[in-house]
Amino acid sequence: MNTAQTRIVVLVTAVGLTLAPRSHAAEPDRKNPDLANPAAAPSAVAPPSAVAPPSAVAPPSAAAPPSAVAPPSVAAVPDGVVPATNEPARAPLDSGDPNGSAATPDAGALSITSLLNQEVDASTFGSNKYRLPRHGISAYVHGTANVGFIVQDKADPGGAIALHDVSGHPSTFHRFGFNAFVGADINDIVFPELQIETASEELAVRYAQVDVRLVQNFLFLRVGEFLVPMGALNGYPDPFFLHKLAETPLMYRNVMPSKWSQTGVQLYGRAALSTAMTLEYAVYVVNGLQQTPDATNPNAVTEGGNVYEMTENDIERFHGAKHFGAHVNMSGKGLNVGASGYTGNYAAVGHRRISIGDIDAEWQSDKLMLKAEAAITHQAITGGHLDKVGAYALASYRVIPELEPVLRFDMLKLDQAKIYDRTQLGIGLDLYPYPEKTPTVVFKGAYLPSWDGSGHFAANRVVLVLGAAF
Repeated sequence: MNTAQTRIVVLVTAVGLTLAPRSHAAEPDRKNPDLANPAAAPSAVAPPSAVAPPSAVAPPSAAAPPSAVAPPSVAAVPDGVVPATNEPARAPLDSGDPNGSAATPDAGALSITSLLNQEVDASTFGSNKYRLPRHGISAYVHGTANVGFIVQDKADPGGAIALHDVSGHPSTFHRFGFNAFVGADINDIVFPELQIETASEELAVRYAQVDVRLVQNFLFLRVGEFLVPMGALNGYPDPFFLHKLAETPLMYRNVMPSKWSQTGVQLYGRAALSTAMTLEYAVYVVNGLQQTPDATNPNAVTEGGNVYEMTENDIERFHGAKHFGAHVNMSGKGLNVGASGYTGNYAAVGHRRISIGDIDAEWQSDKLMLKAEAAITHQAITGGHLDKVGAYALASYRVIPELEPVLRFDMLKLDQAKIYDRTQLGIGLDLYPYPEKTPTVVFKGAYLPSWDGSGHFAANRVVLVLGAAF
């Protein structure tokens, strides 16, 4: 390798190390205390969107933004950086010459540490390593990855309703999602963050928000596109990774949208009711869900559609009415209980209201987790309404650090033809191959037989997933 190539390799490597997050082994993830142990139930605390910036992979305790959980010291700076109160004079690159030669050496002869610890011009490599900490800014990059295989022996019913994101008939390998979370903690006051995902063939921004601390942990302002705090899973940046079974419940698509984010404004916070009990709360206003208008007749009233098709929309083009929602959660002594509500006009033409309600509860000991949730969507249509109902109950037990069996019961009623209703049993096994060294890597397998609303056997379904968080 010639000198020029060596210089490029070293400088690029230096930039990569500058941007890389600090080691989680030495410092718990300030964005997600639960990430170090994915066996812990993600919803043992309230969803981040409800009460805390989603942060890196899974949220911290619901009410506080990243810094409120375990923020890095504003005064702290990376190794080799001189604090702002004692700013060093600019110096040439360290040549490594024991005789102290100040001549600029070949970059290929320098160590990565030497390159990183040089103060340089703003237009060149390395500057952010000095300047961000001096202004109280701590940036981070985290992510999750989920890939797997799905097979189902019989096709789901045809027609307008698709019960699953991926049918599995015919069988298919599937990328459930690669997600990158990028954000910053600015002086423990402002917390910008966004999530980029690649669940499909295109990159997409799932949320992009800015949180501002207003009154300690009691009140925060969130603006931008954020995860809607509805239910026990929707507030989490990657519910597929955090949910115990290899596939999320049927209600998280057909009764309320999954991976649901909206643009608007939110106020949230957390208050300690006692030494053992915490209340978390959120209220928000967003543009809202919208059923896709009839392309052949844009003036026609479109109604009664699938909620999973209503998240990607431009409803603000049709009217200025907004949607409103709220979430409350109480947690303490291993018990977590939450309730959520949401309402607004979902029709581009005419007035058709959609209202969603959800309750959830979870109890967790060292090894055992019990969880239940139910939701209903009341959807207005001409001359009446549709009531879409879903519920599930889940239990898991960490037999040994490497092994956790999971059992789940699902119910879905869509207030339409019974062939779309479902009763589903989920029998799963989660394997953590290296629980001490890599606790955020998990293999999940599940067998999910189902029956339709008339009691007829519907299908056998198998889902296998490899998940990792970093």
